[in-house]
Amino acid sequence: MKIAVFADIHSDLKMLEKALKHAKGVDLVVLLGDNTHYGGISDTKKIIETIGFPKILALPGNVDTKEVLETFEEKGISLHAKKKKISGFAFIGFGGGKTGDAGETNSSEEKIFSELKKLCKGEKNIVLCTHLPPINTKIDLSGNGVHIGSEAVRKIIEEFSPIVNLCGHCHEAAGEDKIGKTICINAGPVKDGNALLLELDEKSREVKFERKKVWQ
Repeated sequence: MKIAVFADIHSDLKMLEKALKHAKGVDLVVLLGDNTHYGGISDTKKIIETIGFPKILALPGNVDTKEVLETFEEKGISLHAKKKKISGFAFIGFGGGKTGDAGETNSSEEKIFSELKKLCKGEKNIVLCTHLPPINTKIDLSGNGVHIGSEAVRKIIEEFSPIVNLCGHCHEAAGEDKIGKTICINAGPVKDGNALLLELDEKSREVKFERKKVWQ
């Protein structure tokens, strides 16, 4: 299964169009939040139309307004606090930031943990999709040296060992880390020229990925 993963577009449609040139032949597009920059319905529809793929799973980020999530829900592509089973994988998602982050789409750590725990219970081959990275990793370290990730996301990874955790939010920390057997990948912001191509093998649970610089 081939997936194009885009995080932190921040309404930069030109960069998104460049990223999409690397997404030919994929089975699914996953959006990891901060798709707009405090945008609403119009901005969200433009992003969906620009992507143009039949299969999209989408999360809001902390600077996506409530209208962004509402539009995802209306289009039937929201993965926020939801589970979708595709090709033997359980895609489980929670978007937005933590209480206190900028923006209006935020939740307490307690809510993030409880919602994800309910969704993950009893599942195998989990692909955990979050806007927030797990805390105290290489992929949640901000430019001023502060870890800005989520304790709840980390606890879910430690308890349920997803195949992979796909995240964004921390622009400066695009990269990878591992928690137990789980590979955690911060896709990096599309607005700064990043895109991620992911390939999942159902039988082996192997994860292959390739980063693209979208101005190339």
